[in-house]
Parts: sequence; C-alpha cells; structure tokens
Amino acid sequence: MSVIINYERFARFLEGFKMYIEAKSGEQLNSFADNSFFQSEEGYKADLQTKVLANLSLEKWKKNLIGTGFISEKVLEAINDCGNLIHYQQKIHFKNKLEEDVTTVERVLYFVFCGTNDRKAFNEAVKCFGGKYDLLGYLFFIKDAKKYLPIRSTEFDKRFAFLGIPFSTTRKCSAQNYFEYISIMGELRELIQNKYGFEVSLLDTHSVIWQLEEADRYVSMIEERQADVALLHEVNQNTFSVKEKITEYIIQPKEKSEAIVSNGQRIYPRNRQIALNAIRHAGYCCEIDSKHESFIRRNSEYKYMEPHHLIPMSFSDRFENSLDNEANIVSLCSNCHNEIHYGKDALKLIEKLYYLRKDLLSQAGIEITLKELIELYN
Repeated sequence: MSVIINYERFARFLEGFKMYIEAKSGEQLNSFADNSFFQSEEGYKADLQTKVLANLSLEKWKKNLIGTGFISEKVLEAINDCGNLIHYQQKIHFKNKLEEDVTTVERVLYFVFCGTNDRKAFNEAVKCFGGKYDLLGYLFFIKDAKKYLPIRSTEFDKRFAFLGIPFSTTRKCSAQNYFEYISIMGELRELIQNKYGFEVSLLDTHSVIWQLEEADRYVSMIEERQADVALLHEVNQNTFSVKEKITEYIIQPKEKSEAIVSNGQRIYPRNRQIALNAIRHAGYCCEIDSKHESFIRRNSEYKYMEPHHLIPMSFSDRFENSLDNEANIVSLCSNCHNEIHYGKDALKLIEKLYYLRKDLLSQAGIEITLKELIELYN
C-alpha cells in the first residue's frame, strides 16, 4: 500500500519548525546533533536506546535460556527504563503475560532480538502480547534504532492527520502496518534532509514529527502576534478626524479572506477599516470599563485604544465565517489589552467581554461557548 504525502504542506511545516528550533536554542540550525535545544528535548531517546541495548547483553542470549527467566528479566529492565515511550498500562500487560507463561514470552522475545525475520517476529509478538503498539515498537527500536522507531499510535495519528498524510496506526498493530509506518518516516526523513541540507537520522525524523504540535503552536503564536502588531500599527497610522461621526455598522456574517502562508503557518489577514470601525463604535473607550484612562492620540482628539480579536484569528480554520468582524473586535486600553495577553486575571476580562459580545458574535455567524473561548486562551 502506497501512502501519498502532501509534500508542499510538509515543506511549509519544516519552514516553521526551523524557526521554532532556532528561536528556542538561539542557534542557527546546522544539524540536529549539535543543536542544544533539540538535544535537550529529544536526545534522551538515542542515549536510552544505547544504554538499554547494552544492558540486554544479547551476546549472552542462548536458546537454552528460554524459560529460565533470564531473558524476560533483561527485557523487563529495558521496559522499566523506557521513559515515556511505553504507556504504563502496556508495561503492566507485559508483566501479566510473564506471570501467565514465561516460556512462550521468552521464546517470542528471543525471536524478536535474535531472529533474522523481523516481519514474522513482529507478528509473533502481536499474537503473544496483543496489539500493544507502544510495547512492540519500543522492542524493535531497542533492537535497531537505525531501522526501527518507537510509536505512540494516537499521538502519531494526530500528527499524520495534521500533515495531511492519510495513514493511521490506532488499533492496526501488525507487521504490515508497522513497516509501512517505518517506510513513511523514512520518506519524511529524506524530505527533511533535502530541505535542511544536513544529515538526518530516522530517529531525528521521529523527534521532528513528535515536536510538531509544540513547534506549530509556537510559530503560530509568533506569526499571529506579528499580524496583530501590524494591524495596530496600521490603525495608529490612520488620521482621526475630530469631526468624524461614529458610524453605525451592520453586524452580519462575512466571508473569510484567503489565508497567507508564512513560515508554514496559514495567517488570515486583518482589515484595518474593520478594526477602526470597532474602536469608533465603542466611542474610543475601553470596553472593560469606559472610565479607564488613556492618553490622547497625537493625530486626533480621541483617546488611544487598541483593537483586540476576542476569538483569536489563529483559530479561523475552526469557524465557517470570518473572525475579522466588528462583532469579534473589542476596543481596549493598553493596560487591559496587555492584561488579556499576559495577566494573571486575564480570564475574568475574557469572560466579561464574552457576555458583552455573545449576541453580536451570533449575529455574525460566529457561535462559541464561554468554555470553548477560554480553552482557546489556555
């Protein structure tokens, strides 16, 4: 079975991932092996594999040891040293199988680590332990980290879905599925290597994909913040007329503008006029408290206020209609705006704004509960 990889989407992600690693490490990304942040987050896997493989003492394994407890004792130590690579329930399952039939378990383990037919060994392990993907992936990874990788099914399925790769592993534990997973990771390895221009191991690829969500979240935050700053700058460049009347506007659903791709992120553009409309409609006052003081703009007689998208624009893909709508933009003084982004009591302000804007959001075709909104800020 051949799986189609969305190369364009993956290339965009790699642009953002490089930005993430370089920002976190403060270093140019010349290799994964030499990057301090990458190694601090992911280097433990290579060290763990080297240590565990040495402790297994495979050179001492003989067929006549099957059933004696020697092999299972060594593997149990390896499993206990696995860190977060095996779910704790699968560790318990392994111990239970040992208590049931140590001879059968050790025969399978001997086949896994000392046999030459790895596909057959994987399927034999499935028969013995069931579809415990974390456990079996870990055993093969320990055997040979250059060929095999650990796996957390549900987590990797999320990442494959994000990348647009139509492949899943959950409840599909088998040699065929596992080796296809390895094949996909090998192809991704080639893409990473070609993109960055330095040597990339199969295990490096595992780490890149594992870090995907954190990298995407970080880059998205930076890109969205830059877009918000750009909007604020555009608003501040506007010449405010003292004689200008506060214009009424009709709240209704608006189509989303075409997203712009930057550093692998889809950024939805902000419209300066919409932000200005929202501030003007609020009477150039802070919507947390109209009595909040602010300085007078240099280019007008109005108080300085800042536009804030109550539902962050970074979540635009979750909504059918545009979030760049006056209904979703609140006028805030600098202090309240910063408190929402950095303050300890930010959620109190968000809750107040939600109830002020709930009906308008609905008119704009933007449906969201308070609980859902708060989750977007956490």
